[in-house]
Order: sequence, then structure tokens, then C-alpha cells
Amino acid sequence: MDKFLKIDGGIGRCIAATGVIENYAKNELEKGNKTFIVTSFPKVFNGLEGIERIYPIVVISENKVIAPPYLYEDYISKGEFIEPEPYNDFSYYKDDKHLVTVFNKLLNGKLEYISPKLILTDNELLEAKTFIENEKTKTGKKFLLYQNFKELIL
Repeated sequence: MDKFLKIDGGIGRCIAATGVIENYAKNELEKGNKTFIVTSFPKVFNGLEGIERIYPIVVISENKVIAPPYLYEDYISKGEFIEPEPYNDFSYYKDDKHLVTVFNKLLNGKLEYISPKLILTDNELLEAKTFIENEKTKTGKKFLLYQNFKELIL
């Protein structure tokens, strides 16, 4: 059965869920199920293994909010719609478990942390490096970058 995961909220929340969702999608694929993502930040999930397709929750065009046409009728209604909400889970708000850990509990049934996974293309990495170098030249200042789940050396 097709699985549709709705992951909404800010970009940080979406990035936090990436490793857990990839793990979930791989497990579902082994069971013969396809995983689709419906999200507020579709690009965050690009390149993750096991994901069949990614849909935006809304598309903003010329200051108008447009929902993807017929997404529910054509697709979601034929599968299982899952909307994991870690902020409402006891483990998050009482046990002080990390957001990622609670996403994993809700989707994979395990109360353990799975590192987020953000896949950048060579062009995106080059663009970031170029941006940093240009800013260093303009300001004459050094940059300190911190990414909590992967080293990034520029």
C-alpha cells in the first residue's frame, strides 16, 4: 500500500526528519510499499533513498497559495496518510526526548536518534562555497559554520 507522509512546519523540523524518513521508506520498500512525501519544504527530501515522489503542501506563486491539484483524489485517497506529530507525543514534551528521536518512535517504533541527512548537489555545494568566499572578501571577516549532524569544511 502506498504511504503518504505529511511533514510540515519549518525547514529545521523538515531537515530533522530526513534520516528517520529515509529509514522508514527503505523499510516500507522492503515490504513492497511505496513512500511519498507531502511537505512544506520538498527540496529537503530530494535524494533520500526509498522515496517514490515528493509533493509540496502548497505552492506560492505570485503571492497566491495554490494547493497541488487533485493530490488527494488521485493519490492520497488510494493509500495510507500518515502525519507524525512529535510535539504532541509524551516522549517529546515530558521526557525531553529529541525531536528526531520522537519522529523515529512515531514512524519506526524505536526510541533512538537517527542523524538527519541532507543531500546537496555538487552545484549547491559550489554555490555555497562561492557565497562564503565572496562574503569573506567583502567583509574581511572569517566565518564559523556549525552543522550538528555532519561536518562541512569550506
